[in-house]
Amino acid sequence: MRTGVMAAVAVAMVGAALPARAVVLCQKKSGALFLRDACKRKETQVDPTTFGTTGATGATGPTGPTGPAGAAGLSGASGPTGAAGPTGAAGPTGPVGPGAGATGPTGPAGETGPTGATGLSGATGPTGPAGPIGPTGPGVGATGPTGPAGPTGPSGSGGGGGTKLDFRAAASTPSTMLFDSGKLQITASCDGTGALSLIATTTVDHATVYSYGNGADFISDDFVIATPMDITPSCGPDCLIDEESRSFVYTEPGGQVVTIEYQAVRATASPLGGTVACLVSGIAFML
Repeated sequence: MRTGVMAAVAVAMVGAALPARAVVLCQKKSGALFLRDACKRKETQVDPTTFGTTGATGATGPTGPTGPAGAAGLSGASGPTGAAGPTGAAGPTGPVGPGAGATGPTGPAGETGPTGATGLSGATGPTGPAGPIGPTGPGVGATGPTGPAGPTGPSGSGGGGGTKLDFRAAASTPSTMLFDSGKLQITASCDGTGALSLIATTTVDHATVYSYGNGADFISDDFVIATPMDITPSCGPDCLIDEESRSFVYTEPGGQVVTIEYQAVRATASPLGGTVACLVSGIAFML
């Protein structure tokens, strides 16, 4: 009964007015309750709400003013610097190691570096004086061996002679050189039908050609390398045999003159005789 009364009194005290400082409710083993700043060794802290309904929380009181800052404490004095200890005595010099002063072995050679860029060529030095003439070699004045014969030149027309032209061909004969003055060339061919073809070319630009006969005339006042001239005889589309005799004159800026007299025949229907399908025959003079 006493314990209950004390508990009630304690709760009433806690609910009525707690001190301004923080306090806790402590209970001894006998059941007695005490308000303390902290419970003692053999006391147990008790929650006041276990004794009954907690009363309504009172209004929060105003915040008290902030207390003044405490004064800074004095800095402690620095202790005195200790005196430097004496320098120890120098130790004895150690013995000289093996091989001291001797030259070590040479290391291996390093790799060869890349070749540097070629420097600029120096200026050409002055020409030195001519050296003395050497002694005369053996056999001076003797005739040397005869050299090989040179190639045969084009046929000339001197002395009254000329170059013979003779092309007697069966059908399907390919282009053949008929005449070559070195500057004027004439080729002849005979196709599979027995049609003759005569082509003149020049190795010198701006030559001139005049060719007259009983067929079409061939004239060029500017015969050039790039444009061969077709001088094939022709009597028209209805001819079975084209035949004619012609006079041909060629000259070029260097002064070479070639004249040719010839006959030409082409048989498109039947051979001229035996197996001859195309014929060019005559003589050329070159001045």
